Amino acid sequence: MILRSLAALAASAALSAAPAHAASADCALLDAIAQPGSAALRGIASAADQRGQIAMSYRGEPTSLDGASGCEISGPPDLFQIDCNWAMAGDLAAAQREHARIKAALEPCLSGAFVLQDYETTVEGLEVLQFFKGKFAGDADQAGEVSLEIQHYATIDGSYSVILSISR
Repeated sequence: MILRSLAALAASAALSAAPAHAASADCALLDAIAQPGSAALRGIASAADQRGQIAMSYRGEPTSLDGASGCEISGPPDLFQIDCNWAMAGDLAAAQREHARIKAALEPCLSGAFVLQDYETTVEGLEVLQFFKGKFAGDADQAGEVSLEIQHYATIDGSYSVILSISR
């Protein structure tokens, strides 16, 4: 009886020692992108929902990359990239909430925290309000990078966009 209890306790400890992000579809997506070759990429899918917004999944599990106005997937074999944007019309608060939601979902999957970057643009009327970068696992040749930003188009229509790029 004591041995069984100890075995159950050891099994429970082993499960809790597993990385916290192991079960996250977001982290599984980044892990797949970090894998060399294209075999793991087959589980990546995107589809339009009933509102016409894009939702990403990995092996049938929804990720936090949902509600996007548009997403592009490009690659393999050597490079692979996912670019998504969320258009927020003139609503800065909504753009900040969406940015924070995506950042919070992806940051546990990174090798370290997102790092705030300086960013200058030469596009007239475009202002980048926040620009973060982070790295995720992969071998030296396949290390991945995530960039996440809020853009403001002051001269075009006053709109805000959240832009996400994941690449290896």
